Amino acid sequence: MNKEEKRRQNKKVAGKSLGLYLHIPFCEERCSYCDFLTFPKVPFLHQGYVDTLCRDIVLSREEGIFEGRTVDTIYIGGGTPTILTLPQLDQILTTLHSLPLDIREWTVEVNPGTLSDEKLGLFIQGGVNRISFGVQTMDPGLLAFCKRTHRSETVYRDMDRIRSRGAGDLAINMDFIYGIPGQETSHIDRDLAAIRVLDPDHISWYSLILEEKTLLDFWIRQGRAKPLSPDRELILMERAFRGLEDLGYDRYEVSNFARTGKVSLHNLKYWTGQDYLGLGLGASSYLNHRRFKKARGIGTYSKEINQGRPAWTEEVRTEDDDLFEGLMMGLRKLAGIDRAAFRERMGVDPLVRSRAIFEKEKALGLVDWTEETLFLTPKGLDLQNEVLMDLMEDFHLS
Repeated sequence: MNKEEKRRQNKKVAGKSLGLYLHIPFCEERCSYCDFLTFPKVPFLHQGYVDTLCRDIVLSREEGIFEGRTVDTIYIGGGTPTILTLPQLDQILTTLHSLPLDIREWTVEVNPGTLSDEKLGLFIQGGVNRISFGVQTMDPGLLAFCKRTHRSETVYRDMDRIRSRGAGDLAINMDFIYGIPGQETSHIDRDLAAIRVLDPDHISWYSLILEEKTLLDFWIRQGRAKPLSPDRELILMERAFRGLEDLGYDRYEVSNFARTGKVSLHNLKYWTGQDYLGLGLGASSYLNHRRFKKARGIGTYSKEINQGRPAWTEEVRTEDDDLFEGLMMGLRKLAGIDRAAFRERMGVDPLVRSRAIFEKEKALGLVDWTEETLFLTPKGLDLQNEVLMDLMEDFHLS
C-alpha cells in the first residue's frame, strides 16, 4: 500500500480509534516454554533498537497511518520492556506523545524485579495507567523450572513499591500459567492465596502451550520432563478459575478475569476485530480488514526503517480468513459475538454464515445464541478447540 492509498483508506475511518502495540524484543533470560521473538542478554543492541523503534513511530505518523484517527490504547510488550534503561524508556514515551493520543488505557509489561522507583515514576508521569506483571507462578520450584528470573517475594516488593507511591489509579494485571510439568493443585492454591493478598485488578491465567524448538520441548523429547495429561490440566484450570471467581473476579474471556471496570481495553480490540497498529520487530497490524507484519530479522527491520521504509509485508488473506478469525476471537469472550456489530464489520451475520455448524454445536451443548449475540456455553468454553476445529473445516481451513 503506497502513501496515497493509505490516505484514501484513512479518510474512511475519520474519528475512529486505534490501538497501538510496541514490541520490545529483549529479556534477561529466555523462559523454558517461550518461543516469542525475543533476544536475551544483548544489552549492546538495546539503544540501536530503541532509536529504530522511535523512527518507526515517526515514520508511521509521516505515512499518514494516524490520519483521521486517535490512539486510545497503547500496549508496550515483549520481551521485557522494563529491561531498558530509564533514558531509553523516556525516549520511547516522548516519541509516543508526538502522536494523536486520547488515551483510555496505556499498558506496560513488567517482569517482577525490573520496575525501579524511577521507571515507575516515569510511567505515571508519561500517562501509563496499567502495569502487567508476568508472574506465571508463585512456587519457587516451578519458577526455576520455567527459568524465570524473579522470586515470589519480588512480586510482593513490587506491589509494595506501587502502593507506597500512592499510585491507586494504576491498574495492575498479573499473568499466571497452569499446565506446567510437575504442577499440582497445591501450587494453584498457593497462587490463589498470593492473589488474595496482592489483590490485583486483573488476572490472565493461561494454559501452557508446548511450542516446538523451545527448551521445554527439548526436555520433554529427552525424557527430562513430562507434560501433564489433558485431564490433569483441566483439573488445574477448574481449580484456578473457580478460585478466582470465589475471590470476586469476573471471567470475561476464556483466560481473563477482572474486577468491575478493569477489563483489558487493548486486548478487547483483538477479540472484537477493531483496528490496531503494531510497531517494532515482528509486530502485527490489523487495519481496514488488512493484515501487515513487520520484518522478523532485526537487521532487516533496522535497515528498512532507517531508510524510510515501513519494513512490513501484507499477509495474503481471503474474506473467509477474516470471517473465521472474527469468529475465533469473538467466541473467546464470555459475552460472545455481538451479531449486529459483526454483521456491520464483516457484512454477514455469523450465525447465518455457519448455521449448520452452530446448530450441531448447540445440540452438543457447546454453543447458544439470542437475537443479539452468539456465544459459547460454559461447557463450550472448556471445549472451545472442538468448536473451532469444526469451524475450520466449514471454512476449508483445516
